[in-house]
Amino acid sequence: MNQVKQKRDYVRWFLNFRLKNPKAAKLLINISRTSHILDQVTFVDDITSKNNALLISARGTSTFPFLCKINGLYYSSPDDILETISQLPENEPLYICLAHPERPVIPEFLDTNMTVDDGMVKSLQQIWLNIARKEILQEIDMALDKNDEQEFLRLTRKLRQIKG
Repeated sequence: MNQVKQKRDYVRWFLNFRLKNPKAAKLLINISRTSHILDQVTFVDDITSKNNALLISARGTSTFPFLCKINGLYYSSPDDILETISQLPENEPLYICLAHPERPVIPEFLDTNMTVDDGMVKSLQQIWLNIARKEILQEIDMALDKNDEQEFLRLTRKLRQIKG
């Protein structure tokens, strides 16, 4: 079985989960339909030390909903990233972490040569915290608009946990 087909099947399997950012599904579908992009994909468990990396999370995970880093630029929304990914040179890998509750390890796709730069990790953590705060604040606004007191209280507790 060829690797592009295996990668496509893995992406399709992952799409059975409800994603934290539903717009990411469209991006994954487009990636799975584009063989030359799938050829460049390496699935990893962690993107913190990777350039040209994409994190997409399913509900039920403790990871951020969506994060993409391409050529040193960070994106927090899947809109319009496919074109940027499509323009990556053929010899540059695209690292993808698909975070889901069942999280099996798929050794034939995983990059095991991982180095961690503490400065980059701290930088990514700060970016992720800022993104998470922003998303929770938006959800709080929606809960207020709906007069949903229980959701508001749940989200404010969640926001306090992030602020630590």
